[in-house]
Amino acid sequence: MEHQPRATAKLSARRVAIGVLVGTVLVALAVVAFARVNLTYSMAAPEVPNEDSPEASEFLNLVGRLGNRRTEFAAQIDDERWSALASDLRPVVADLDALASLPEGRLRFAAQRYPNEPSRMKDGMSALRNLATGGVRRALREGDCLQAAHVIVQALRIASAVGGTGNRDDVLEFAVFSQAFSGPLAWMVDHCDHDATRRFLAEALPSIAQGLPPLSDAVRREWAAVARALDDPRWIDKLRDDYDFFGMRPGHGELKHWTVWAFERRKQVRALEDRYEEIAAGADRPYLEVGPAIHDHEAPVLVARLDPGPEWREHAGRRARAATRLLLVALEMQTRAGVPVEEIPLDPLTGKPLLRRDDGVWYSLGVNGADDGGKTTDLYGEEGDLIYRDYRNGKPAPWTP
Repeated sequence: MEHQPRATAKLSARRVAIGVLVGTVLVALAVVAFARVNLTYSMAAPEVPNEDSPEASEFLNLVGRLGNRRTEFAAQIDDERWSALASDLRPVVADLDALASLPEGRLRFAAQRYPNEPSRMKDGMSALRNLATGGVRRALREGDCLQAAHVIVQALRIASAVGGTGNRDDVLEFAVFSQAFSGPLAWMVDHCDHDATRRFLAEALPSIAQGLPPLSDAVRREWAAVARALDDPRWIDKLRDDYDFFGMRPGHGELKHWTVWAFERRKQVRALEDRYEEIAAGADRPYLEVGPAIHDHEAPVLVARLDPGPEWREHAGRRARAATRLLLVALEMQTRAGVPVEEIPLDPLTGKPLLRRDDGVWYSLGVNGADDGGKTTDLYGEEGDLIYRDYRNGKPAPWTP
């Protein structure tokens, strides 16, 4: 009988050991399952177009034709050769302008597959900018203000439509083109006395400035591309190699690195989702209502490395400033044509009506939002106010045809 307690003790010990083993296995399985769920967590993202519409495909083909001639327009060539090139491509530009004026649903571009993909438009838009600025300069030299105005409006409408791709470089084309025409437009305000030109620009420029593709759509397209990338192990490996996640350099502490990433991924991705939602929600509000974005160094690592906020807010500011400048030119043209301004347009930078100085010149508060009475001092309006012409070091930026 004395052996029975020993047998019972051994059995109990064995049961405890088995229980511990089973518990350990269950905990391990739970940990693995939790890690697996974290690692397979997908980023929620809005649906975006997956393919180009027929009109968008044709648009891309036409821009590609311009891109194939880029070096010719960039080169120093004589007037006769330049005129021949411009004449050769005039039908292409006319077709681009017609496509750019289609309703938004017709000109639908496929979203980029992954972040940081190169623009499909860049070379062609560079060629178009060279072609247009050259054409404007030549038209103004010949005294044909109306022709110059038509070229500017055509080019700006195309640059606006390009922003519909969602690619950051394409979104900025509108600001780049607007800046390229800032000198000619200011010169035309001061020197073109042709009322037909003034009335044309007073009507056309506001429709362009106020009809830009929503920046929130571009943010959502990038958001979708990031979501696809985060489901691609190759992209995650590249991201890990490019950045020093969790303070560990690539090649060191790989097991620990993987473990931390496995348990952090869901939190990191959700934080990035929240950031995209925040940026998309404020993208189309007046720039000064939202303000410039800054990198949050306390943010989760994935957000800190991929934070879309600062870049998109900078783009929003550049686009808003470009749109504001076009509205100021339009108001000056309308006023000088003797047409009363019945409704003052809202400033894309502030969301409030544009202002007028005592001498009649229209102005914007600029990027800083402070009212300096229409005094402007620098090129980008970060100091002082904005008027229809650029300033450098407190003096009007010189431009002549």
